[in-house]
Amino acid sequence: MITTKSALQPAGPAQLPHAKPLSYVPHLDGLRGIAILLVMAFHFTQGVTLQNPFTDAAVDMASGLFIGVDVFFVISGFLITRILLASNLTKRAYLVFTIRRVLRIFPPYWFYLIACLALLPALRQYSARNYLNDHWLWFFTYTNNFRIALEGWPASYLSHLWSLAIEEQFYLIWPLVLVLLAFMRSWLPFLVLAVLGPPLARFFLAETGANPLALYVLLPTRLDPLAIGALIAFCESRGVLRHCHKVMKLLVIPAGIFMLVYLAERSLSGVSVFSMPARIAGQHFATGLLSGVLITAGLTRAGVVQQLFSRTWIVKIGKVSYSLYLWHFAVNATFRNTELHPEAFGKADLPVEVYLLVYLVLAGLISYLIAIVSWKYFEEPILRLKRYFPSPAARPA
Repeated sequence: MITTKSALQPAGPAQLPHAKPLSYVPHLDGLRGIAILLVMAFHFTQGVTLQNPFTDAAVDMASGLFIGVDVFFVISGFLITRILLASNLTKRAYLVFTIRRVLRIFPPYWFYLIACLALLPALRQYSARNYLNDHWLWFFTYTNNFRIALEGWPASYLSHLWSLAIEEQFYLIWPLVLVLLAFMRSWLPFLVLAVLGPPLARFFLAETGANPLALYVLLPTRLDPLAIGALIAFCESRGVLRHCHKVMKLLVIPAGIFMLVYLAERSLSGVSVFSMPARIAGQHFATGLLSGVLITAGLTRAGVVQQLFSRTWIVKIGKVSYSLYLWHFAVNATFRNTELHPEAFGKADLPVEVYLLVYLVLAGLISYLIAIVSWKYFEEPILRLKRYFPSPAARPA
């Protein structure tokens, strides 16, 4: 039996944890589905003002749902670390991992960028097209988050791609970090530092007047959700996942209280419980902890979490969440320049709330249909190439 103490003491690369072949975990796709719905609700309600104070407060609260990106980060940190540990980090395994990631990530992303170059002039989105023309190298190399940190948000249709840059940078660096961890006496202190360091750095940097946008879009200051996912994968590989779940359950209560107060702040004009540095430090960390405990709960036992996030409809949304993330922003940006967007509903006879509801359903369905077509006719055929590069994971994400 592996004890907790011995599990934390790898002596060298030969003693890296080697997991069993990995199986598909449906509730993670369900959690992805929730994450993309949060992000879509955030983007689709941006800039909308309602007359009813209660519904307007709800829209204001939705302005905090960008935390859905942190849910994606936790899932990515967990799955990528899980796959890498199952491969035992050999040179060939790293090459296979890289090829499989490229097949999964690059084609839909590059297709989106090429589609923007081709279609934006037809949509009369000349400023976005010109911006992409001038800065295409930043986007095609997944470094656009650096440019955002230096110069601010890019043109419409492109400003959501920073999170994909962070993930790709993590995929590039993290395997090398894991190799270095194999030579450390214990991996736990490093992972705890990776979890706690970024929120502390965000707090102190914000206190000293650092650019909040840079703290938001750069990997070092957004590493904590990814590291939380990685920590869960390490605990699973060492056979101490239940201990990890118990610790996270203790932390989830203060994290949940923080998030409730944080979202309430956004819906109550003039109310501010947390300072700006505290919000910047805590919002991503708390979301990471809440997401992490949902992952560990689903992995350690069959229960409400597993049943809730394994429902067919939310799993289906989660399966196409990558394309849905790419294309929902374009759908919303296109509607924003028409009379169909809620910002133009002030001229309408019916309550704005009715039109907002119609818009949410319409824009959501169009985005989902585009994602389904992308998955079935573009992504899935490309993913079949993975069979030439078998992974230790039976069905990796």
